[in-house]
Amino acid sequence: MAYSALDPSVYGGTASSGADGQSIRKTITQANSFAAGDAVYFDGSNYQKALATSISTANIVGVVESADSSTFVLVMQGYITIPTASYSSGNLLYLSSSISGGLTTTAPTNTSYIANPVLVWNSATTGIVINSLRTGIAGSEVGLYT
Repeated sequence: MAYSALDPSVYGGTASSGADGQSIRKTITQANSFAAGDAVYFDGSNYQKALATSISTANIVGVVESADSSTFVLVMQGYITIPTASYSSGNLLYLSSSISGGLTTTAPTNTSYIANPVLVWNSATTGIVINSLRTGIAGSEVGLYT
């Protein structure tokens, strides 16, 4: 059976919609050091902060909306609220190639990094997660500089 990139059962749980039904999110119990706004990937056992320097760490499953040391809310697609963010409406945020879990308004230009657009910012504190997993062999992925 093929799974959607947004099928939360692949990542150990079920989906629950946001209060407005405009996002796919999941509360996950796992010891972590995540902060709101961190992009994360799933390594097969645990969630880790993503980084645009390799295909395995750039395949994000979502963005953290809130977290404490033992649980976090992961938005896999749709609307997200991050009260501490300081982006402008219309900003397209990419996975950072230098800060684990980080997002940036500048796409990586290094030819060995993955340009992975993650989020479109639409107000002072909200954005839309545009999850897009990469698959295939190195050099053939959408967004991979070669």
